[in-house]
Order: sequence, then C-alpha cells, then structure tokens
Amino acid sequence: MAAYLNGNSDSISGARATYAKVGYSSPSIDINIDHTNDIRLSDENGNPVSFKKGIGAHAFSQLEYHFDKGHEFTTFEAFCGIDYSQSTLDTPSVYFEAWVDDKLVYSSNETLGTTVTAKTPMQKVSVDITGASKLVLFANEVDNNYNDHAMWADAKFKKPLPEIKADKSELETKLAQAEAIEESSVSAEKWQKLQTAIEAAQAVVDNEEASAQDIADAIKALDEAMNWNDAEVELDKSILEFLLDQTAEYSESDFTAGTFSIFATIRQTVASVLNTATTQEEIDQAIDEFHPSILDLRRTPNEDALAALKEQLGR
Repeated sequence: MAAYLNGNSDSISGARATYAKVGYSSPSIDINIDHTNDIRLSDENGNPVSFKKGIGAHAFSQLEYHFDKGHEFTTFEAFCGIDYSQSTLDTPSVYFEAWVDDKLVYSSNETLGTTVTAKTPMQKVSVDITGASKLVLFANEVDNNYNDHAMWADAKFKKPLPEIKADKSELETKLAQAEAIEESSVSAEKWQKLQTAIEAAQAVVDNEEASAQDIADAIKALDEAMNWNDAEVELDKSILEFLLDQTAEYSESDFTAGTFSIFATIRQTVASVLNTATTQEEIDQAIDEFHPSILDLRRTPNEDALAALKEQLGR
C-alpha cells in the first residue's frame, strides 16, 4: 500500500514510510531503538548530542518515502550515526546511503572513506529532493549487525523560506514629500542634500532585495535633508574679509593694466559672494579664485626712481 508524504510535514517523524525494513524490531520514531532515551549522537569530542526528532532503523535497514507530485520540498537534511547508547561498544559498524529517484546522492563511505562506528562523530546529510518522487535511506551492515543502532537524527524535509518583502510604504511617502520641495524655496546646499537623499531613497525603492535597515536608513537621510536648517550653519568668512580689506585701497595706477583688470573683476565678484553665500563651499571657492589674482598683480614701474637709479650707476 502506497503511503505518500503529507505535504504539510517537515520532520520525518510526521511522515509514514511507503516501505520500511529494519534488521531488528521496528523503526523508532523520536526515540532511540531501545526506547530508553532521546536520540543521541556523538559530536567531534565524543560527547552526546540529543535530538527530539528523528528515526532509528537498526541495520540492515531500508526506509522509503514517496512524495506527492508537485510537492514543494527542496532538501532532505539529517545527522546520521550510531546511537550514543552504543558508544562503549566496538561491534557497531554501518554505512549510510541516501538515494533519490534510484540515484545515489549520499554515501558515508565516500564522505568518510571508512565505515561508521560507535566512535564516529555524527555526519551531516543534505541532499536535493527538488521535484523528486522518491527518497530511500539505507543503513547497511558491514561484517554483521550486532548493535548497529543506526539513527537519522533531526531528519526533515525542507521547503524554501517564504519571500518576505520589506514594507516600503513609509519610505515612498517620505520620498514623495521630498520630491515636492521646489528648488527655489531652499538654499543651494540644502537642495544638493535633498537631491542626494532622494537619489539614494529611490535606489532603495527600486531594489527588490532592500532590507528593513536599508529602508530605515533612507528614511532617516530624507528626514535629515528635509529638516536641515540653513540658519544653523555658521560660515567662516574671516579669510575672505581679510583679503578684501587688505586690497580695498589698491589703485589701478599702481599696477599694470592687464593684471589689475583681472584682479578688479574677481574682487568685485567675491565681494558679492561675501554677502550672498549660504555655504562654506562658496566662501572657500571665492578665496581660491581671489587670492591668486592678488599674487599675480604687477606694479607699474616708477620712472623717477628708475632714472635716479640709472644716474647712481653712471648710466
């Protein structure tokens, strides 16, 4: 009689095998073969690890499970090994196999290069069962089946995790508010901050894999950009004011026409920047443009002084 795996089951404990054969007694569900304790396997240090779920099948054993057509399971996972209750014995020796649709997909012999004994640490089994119709688990005896308490601990059939998309509704609302702000209503620096935050927020909205943290960060950046107060920024104008003050009495007659013309044009421009700048960047740029024009000024030669010098030199 065919018994198919319940589509809602994940633990092997909730699935009835289509076919089951064991070398001693019957398969034990969520308990060791002796029915005296939880399923326990040895870790790498020889210590027992308990499992609340799993199945025990004394070697030689064969457990066969069929799947409904169109099932959503993708992976079978388990830990296989000899139950810890036999850990002091030298007789247990088996090798585990998993077959999917009559194809060998796991062998403890291939993984370990040797048989599993009572001293062997538990082995992780993970095989692909996507679209499979049948899974068969074997625990094979080696020399004999004395104390071959073969266990498939924490055995389960896994489905993909459901896709959970982060809620972007608040971010989308904030983004719409930011995009509604007109450029003429804010300073140049605030506008730049807004555009940077808007661009970053839109990228998060468009990213289907954006996390909740990505969304929270984008909302925070938009809030900071929209609430940024230009009045709170104190601009350092001291250097620009000093340069303008030091050059206030410069006269065109004292310098060559070419160098003074460039200087005068730049000075007039940066003087207006001093009164209209809303960002430190504007002030710094004005300094960078003005200072070189001062250094490039060339004074007009003093003809009287030059004549006196020539006379002293006897020319």
